This record gives sequence, C-alpha cells and structure tokens, in this order.
Amino acid sequence: MVVDATKQVGKYAAECGLELIIEMLPFEFAFVNSLDSMERFLNALDLKNVKATIDISLFWLQRVPPKDFCRLQGRVAHVHISDCDGAKHGDFPPGRGNTSFIEYLSAILTPALTLPSHWNLSSRLTRPGCWLR
Repeated sequence: MVVDATKQVGKYAAECGLELIIEMLPFEFAFVNSLDSMERFLNALDLKNVKATIDISLFWLQRVPPKDFCRLQGRVAHVHISDCDGAKHGDFPPGRGNTSFIEYLSAILTPALTLPSHWNLSSRLTRPGCWLR
C-alpha cells in the first residue's frame, strides 16, 4: 500500500519535472527507519526521480558506517546535517552532540557518490566550526 501510493506520487512528480525525496526516521513505527529499509523501499519503487535523504545524525545514531553510503549511489538528493548525542534522536545543530561529521561528510563527498543536489544545515548554530573537529 505504501509502495503503491508513493509510486503514484513519484510518477506524478516526474511528470512535473520534480524529485520526490524520502526521509529515513529513527522511530520503530516509521516505514523507512534504517538504511536497509530505505534501500528496499527505493528498489521497490524503481523510479529515478524518487531519492533518499541522508540525515547524518540518524546514520550516526544507528552506527551505520560512512562507507555504507555507497549503497545509495545515485539515489541521494538531500543531505541533512544535524547532530545528536549518539544515544537518542535530537536534530541538534552541529556542535551540540558527538556525531562524526568529518567521516560522514568525507564519505558523502567521495567521487564514488553522486553529489546530492540539496543540503540542509540545522539552525541555531551556536559554535560555528567546532563540529568539524
């Protein structure tokens, strides 16, 4: 049901020249709540204009190694740069948690991955630069 509905929306978005971006959420009840479920969902949809959001803090929270980003090669349209304490979801501004930004950003920016078209930095940045330790 979710796949069929999303496929309909994705096809309509394609007709309008738009991308549809799917965000992984860290909650048990979320349909897409892990890298595995994101990969399965995108494979089931099989639409070139439906892509993933990489939320760096969620990957850190789930201890997904940065090298695993390659599993979404060519299917990432958005990167959400937020922080967390490594134990629970928080969407903190960078610098307020302990997310390994250098490793994650380095993996995203490798030539092996197609560079995402959208980037989103969490607001309320209180200590600019300290998150790039």
